[in-house]
Amino acid sequence: YPLVVLLALVLVTLYAVESLGIGVWALIAAAVFGLLWISHRMLRQRGAGTTIPTPLVSLVYMFGIAGAYGIVHHHSRQEHRRQSDAWNAQARSLDLDNMRSKAWRPIAVRGVIDDTLRYRRSTMPRTRGNEGLDREGWTQDDHSSQTDLHWQTLTRVRIQQARHADGWSSSEGVASLGGDEKMRGYYPGDLVEIYGHWRLPPEPSNPGQFNLRARYAELGWTAQLRAESSTQVLRIRTAQAFRLDRPLAMMTERALAIIERYVPFGQAPLTAALVLGQREQAHWELQEELLATGTIHMLSISGMHIDMVAVALMVAGLMLRLPRTPTLIGIVLICGSYALLCGANPPVARATLMLTAACAARLLRWQLTSLNILAGAALVLLVQRTSIAFEIGTQLSFMTVAVLILTFPILQQRQTPLKRLLESRQTSAQVAWAGAKRFAWESLRSSFWVCFLSAPLVWHSFHILSPIAIALNLVLWLPMLVALLAGLALI
Repeated sequence: YPLVVLLALVLVTLYAVESLGIGVWALIAAAVFGLLWISHRMLRQRGAGTTIPTPLVSLVYMFGIAGAYGIVHHHSRQEHRRQSDAWNAQARSLDLDNMRSKAWRPIAVRGVIDDTLRYRRSTMPRTRGNEGLDREGWTQDDHSSQTDLHWQTLTRVRIQQARHADGWSSSEGVASLGGDEKMRGYYPGDLVEIYGHWRLPPEPSNPGQFNLRARYAELGWTAQLRAESSTQVLRIRTAQAFRLDRPLAMMTERALAIIERYVPFGQAPLTAALVLGQREQAHWELQEELLATGTIHMLSISGMHIDMVAVALMVAGLMLRLPRTPTLIGIVLICGSYALLCGANPPVARATLMLTAACAARLLRWQLTSLNILAGAALVLLVQRTSIAFEIGTQLSFMTVAVLILTFPILQQRQTPLKRLLESRQTSAQVAWAGAKRFAWESLRSSFWVCFLSAPLVWHSFHILSPIAIALNLVLWLPMLVALLAGLALI
């Protein structure tokens, strides 16, 4: 498992840089020392007339690659520190020190929408008028008859200009934009003019609270913007150059409109969360219940959703007796497009990369090793951003898949000739019933190991233990498969 060994070296290096504060020079010194030691061993073996083993040569490259990942991560941490220092200096210049850094200030900016619009249920109601609003714009009485549940729009804006007393001036930065209603018709690439409020990302005010400022520094964002209505966001012009995310955003908006029109009984937000990954649309009480029962992963688009779509496409190809090559290529293209449509978060990207590698191996008739493919997907994601190694969602996703690979023997063992002979003397119903029982038992056993091994990480991050998830994951996967495929068919 060379990629597994390489991933282990890379993770050790990243955690050393993150936790111990090891700098670039220490990484270079460690890499040089390791290379010198390996070279010394190689020269001794060459002098003795023996052949240099291939694993020793591979280890030289692995040390170098792990050191490169560590240097990149150290550089990104330095950039985050400089960004934080710049925020502190800006807060002091604007008299936003201490708790006042959370205050919203009026601003007018021009910028380009840089992400697909997402919608979230607000956890606080608002009045239709301006009476009873505090300085943050929220109502003082949540039980007023004038209040109702409203929506918020979430996106990202790449700022180009800011309004000052003497006119518009150049200003660069990336800011998150939140609108206090559903804003439709805006797509990535649109140049907009925003009249609203802004603030610097606040620092945590309680022990253990999520550090939003560190998150913004990691993503390269500089501030938060807020608009109270769509009338405060004016489109100046549409995108002048082609962007792949623009047609995807249009498809997402069209799909959401179809779901809102045809899904009855108030289940449209849940369908949007399950099919398109818009988990923010689901009511927060439902999200809390799913988190408490250990089934929140069924609401978020994850690798399991990609796998379900891929299996359904494979079964459809077999039923239609399509050739293998077009079927595998079609599965990769459809699942890749679906991953992009849902945002391609790290778990989804992991599943898509593994699926692509598996289909390529089948087409080229290469040997397939699931652990190597899993490690290779992790190395590709770390190239994009090394800090995802410390995100709880990414850790749980890769840990779950690794445990399933190691504990699900149905996917590993081939059927022996004796079992085939015994099954040939049974009826189809008996064979199906035996296969279903075996699948249920192995699924239950794998679910137990997944929950058991991930329990420390889940407890440390969410302070929740959900043993009921062992049985629920087995019971809910079939209804979830039906709902997912039905939602995609509807769109």
